[in-house]
Amino acid sequence: MTLPQEIARTIGDFEKAKASARSVFDGLGAIELTQRPSPTQWSIAECLAHLNLTARVQIDALKSAIEKGLAQNVLGGGEKPRYNWVSRKIIAMTEPPPKKKQKAPKRLVPIEFTLQGLLPEFLKLQDELIACAHRAAPLDLVRVKVVFPFFRLLRFNLGAYFHLVAAHQRRHLWQAEQVKRELVKAA
Repeated sequence: MTLPQEIARTIGDFEKAKASARSVFDGLGAIELTQRPSPTQWSIAECLAHLNLTARVQIDALKSAIEKGLAQNVLGGGEKPRYNWVSRKIIAMTEPPPKKKQKAPKRLVPIEFTLQGLLPEFLKLQDELIACAHRAAPLDLVRVKVVFPFFRLLRFNLGAYFHLVAAHQRRHLWQAEQVKRELVKAA
């Protein structure tokens, strides 16, 4: 089965996130991974731990919307989703480099994590996101709605939500890359 263009792009985004995370972690030890550039900035490990926490919630929201769409037979041709003004604005604010610092919800602030498990968990979660995209392939990416798990009154169409998830990952992987650059420069 040939994947709709938007689904193929989404899968490509998650594959790129896997490569980016591997690249950021490559060659760094525990000290470098956990070193904060300043007391108010996250370390590389904290960036990835945050992405892992967030992905778990995002995957649940995606699975729920996808299963509902499939059950209701909301099928489509994989056309490029139309984004409403709110979706466009939120996605634009999420893309790196950040235009404005945003505070993570308390439940998504990384506090405890196992350093050795961070990258494998991230890669596993990316595979789950890719599986969600494959499962969503027959759906109408505009008409299927995803309830935004961090503000339940907000809804995104499925295509926009996949785009938001990928943008959020790019933002924090970019952040981790900046931390790695600073560490290399300081060494």
